[in-house]
Amino acid sequence: MKQENNNQPLTEAKHSLRIPNNPILFWFLFLFILSFIITYNNSTFPFLQWVNKIFLQLFTWLMRFDWIKSIFHDAGNIELIGRGSGDHLYFWFIIGFVFLLSLLGAVIYWIIPRKNKSNQETRLAKANSLLHTMIRYYVGLMLINYGLIKLFKTQFPFPNILTLNTKLGDLSPMILTWAFFGYSYSYNIFVGIVEIMAILLLFRRTATLGALISFAASVNIMMINYSYDVSVKILSTALVLLTFYLLLPQLKNFYEFFVLQKKSQLSPSPSLFTYIKSKKIRTALQVFKYLLIVWTISMNINTIINTKKHYGNIFDENSPLYGYYHINNDQAAIRESMNMPSYWEAFIFMSDQYFMIKYENGKSEQYEKILDTKEQLLKIISKSGEKGFEFKYSVAPNGDLLLSEQSGKSKGTIRLTVMPADKSTLKSHQTQWIRKH
Repeated sequence: MKQENNNQPLTEAKHSLRIPNNPILFWFLFLFILSFIITYNNSTFPFLQWVNKIFLQLFTWLMRFDWIKSIFHDAGNIELIGRGSGDHLYFWFIIGFVFLLSLLGAVIYWIIPRKNKSNQETRLAKANSLLHTMIRYYVGLMLINYGLIKLFKTQFPFPNILTLNTKLGDLSPMILTWAFFGYSYSYNIFVGIVEIMAILLLFRRTATLGALISFAASVNIMMINYSYDVSVKILSTALVLLTFYLLLPQLKNFYEFFVLQKKSQLSPSPSLFTYIKSKKIRTALQVFKYLLIVWTISMNINTIINTKKHYGNIFDENSPLYGYYHINNDQAAIRESMNMPSYWEAFIFMSDQYFMIKYENGKSEQYEKILDTKEQLLKIISKSGEKGFEFKYSVAPNGDLLLSEQSGKSKGTIRLTVMPADKSTLKSHQTQWIRKH
C-alpha cells in the first residue's frame, strides 16, 4: 500500500477524508471530541490545565446544592481527582456537560440557514482537518507520556513491602494488576516502547501506521482496565474510540488490500496547511508544532522525575526500621496490658515521613510517628478513639522489633516479627532459560 500524493482538489480530499454525510452529526462529533480533549486533558497539553481548574471549581460549587447531589446520588471524594482515579464522578460530569454543549451547538447549526453550499463544504473540510490534527496530537502525546512513565518505572514500580506482605486474596484487582506489571521491568520497557511509537501520529506521513499501533495498544489498555477494575476506564475507552476515528478513512482501503487482495492506496491524512496560503504562517505553525512537542514531552519528563523523587520519599529502604513487622498473635496479655488495639496486625515503616499500621481486616492507615534513634524511642500519635503510645524499642539479632512501654507499666516486651522483603520469592527470583524442576 502506498501513500497518495497530497496535492489534490478539495472535493477529492473531502471524499477521501470520509466526512459524515450528515453535517449536523459531524458538527456534534466535532464539538464533542474537541471539548472532551480540552476538558479531559490528563496533562497532555499542560497549557490547558487552567480549563480543568475552572471545571473543578464549577463541579465543587454545584455539589454544594442538595438537589444536585440528589441527582448525582453521591458526589464522591473530590480529593481523589487527579490522584490516579480517572472514573471519578467529576469526569462523568464533564462528559455530560460536554455532551449537552455539543448537542446545543449541533442544534444551533441546524437552525441557522445556510445559503452557499460550496462554503459549507469548505468549512466542513477545514473543521475535519482540525479535528483529525487535534486527535492525532492528543492521543500521540498522551501515549508517549504513558510510555515514558513505564520506562522510568513510575507507573508500575516493583511491589512495595505492604503489597508483598498482603495475602493474594486480600489484594484489590487494581493492586494485583500493578503488582503483576511492576514485577517485570523488561515488560515495562516493551510496553513503554510500543506506546512511545505513538510519536508516529504527530507526523502526517506516518499517521496511519501510528494509528494502527496506538489502536492495538489502546485496546489492550482498555481491556485490562475493564477486566481488572482499574479506574481509568473513561480515558482508555476514549483512546480506543479516537484512534478508531483516525482509522475510519482507511477502512475501505484495508478491506480491499487485506481481504480482497487488491491494489489500494491510503487516503492522505488531513492537513490544515492545505487551507493556508501564506508561507510565513505555514512556517510559523511548523515551528510552533515542534516547540509544542518538545515542551510537552519535557514537562512530562519533569513531572516523572518529581514523581520518582516523591516515591523515593514514601519508600526509603535506607530509613531507620524500614520494613514490615507482624504483631504476633500469641502476645495477647502483653498487648492488653499496653492497651494496644487488638485489630492492629502489623507496623510498616516505609520512610522517615511515612508509617502505616495494618489492621486485621486487611486495610492499612497512615499514622504519624516520631522516631528518636539515639534514645531508641518510638512515639505513635493517636487517632480518634485510640490511645497514643510511647515505646522503647530495640532490634533483635534476627531483625525482629522489640517494643516495651516507656512508662514501664506493661507486663513485658512485645515482639514484632520482621518480614524481610529481600527474601520474598518475587524479589529473589531470576529468569530461568533451562528449567531445573
